[in-house]
Amino acid sequence: MIVGDEQRHDLLLRAMIRRLQAETELAASPGALPVPSNATYATVESATQAVDDVRALIRNKHDGSRHLRHLARQEQTLYGGVYPLLLETIARDSEKHATILRYLLHHLEERTR
Repeated sequence: MIVGDEQRHDLLLRAMIRRLQAETELAASPGALPVPSNATYATVESATQAVDDVRALIRNKHDGSRHLRHLARQEQTLYGGVYPLLLETIARDSEKHATILRYLLHHLEERTR
């Protein structure tokens, strides 16, 4: 699991570097992260719905994180503590996802103004 996570992090960092290199060289680079378009939503309703959906996802991530930590505290010694450890790492991932979603929410809100 740790090796897989590190491999995904490595791929992401390499894509970020390729994107920065493509920007400074003014040339497209295969495998670079795409630049988000400034396209607006077709309707105000669809933009508002997207904002509401992202807010709901953020709440779900926070709720899920709290529940996972609650479960981990219930049986702290289960399988020598490895299950609570795994539940804690999943909870942290949920918080990381919420942070990414907050970034997205900020940009969605800017576009709907």
